[in-house]
Amino acid sequence: MNVLHPVWDGERTMTKVYLSHAIIQMVPGHRLQWEEAEQAHVLLYPEGMITLDLCATEVLRRCDGTHTIGEIITDLKTRYPHIELETTIIDFIQRAESKGWVRMV
Repeated sequence: MNVLHPVWDGERTMTKVYLSHAIIQMVPGHRLQWEEAEQAHVLLYPEGMITLDLCATEVLRRCDGTHTIGEIITDLKTRYPHIELETTIIDFIQRAESKGWVRMV
């Protein structure tokens, strides 16, 4: 499975390919935790904190340097079979990578 997403570089449109066998991990210095005051999971990072929805939380839990993007998608599709998640997962990984929260290893 290769998923293509257009990325704008300011001058022309480029395409980035996310391969199902690419392993992904959170960047050091970033931590996922439950925040009681928010009643939600948050991502803590050196510049601040962001409150996460269920999908983002489930993806980041699996960004431990041992799971591939394909494994994350398969696992979450199995866990939530009634929801179409593939595009949402890929979009989140793309945003998280562009913000420096996760990286391919």
